[in-house]
Amino acid sequence: MLEVGFSVLDASGHLRDTGDVLDEIGAKWNTLSREQQIYLARTMAGQRQYNNLLALFENWSRYSDLVTVSMNSQGATMEKNERYLDSLAAKLEQFGASQERVKSALIDENDLKGVVEFGTGFVNIFGSLIEGIGGGKNALLALGSIFTSVFSGTIAK
Repeated sequence: MLEVGFSVLDASGHLRDTGDVLDEIGAKWNTLSREQQIYLARTMAGQRQYNNLLALFENWSRYSDLVTVSMNSQGATMEKNERYLDSLAAKLEQFGASQERVKSALIDENDLKGVVEFGTGFVNIFGSLIEGIGGGKNALLALGSIFTSVFSGTIAK
């Protein structure tokens, strides 16, 4: 690459940033002969990919324009995101996420599953008992008579 005036090494002998090298070559691409262009593309991209690099450099001004548009869009997107993050909706979303983190830290999901399974089993047994007595009306009558028997002395006093 030095033969055509470009170096991939800096003054200290370290590799330069690829973007900087591409920018330098892209800026001078149209001043190079076709042979120099093909030589650089093959040296940088290899035999199989040099056509892609040629296409990039031949459309360098378009590429540069798109990079500029992208950078400007990124700035606009960041401004819009900052406005959103300052909105009530974002604050509520952040609050909800914080609540979820606290809940996850306080409650072990496996322990909670055990409690729910126990409750489900209790309700199933209670439902079976009520069905065995003959339904809700009979269950209430039975519970009422048990309550009266147990507390009849206290009720009389």
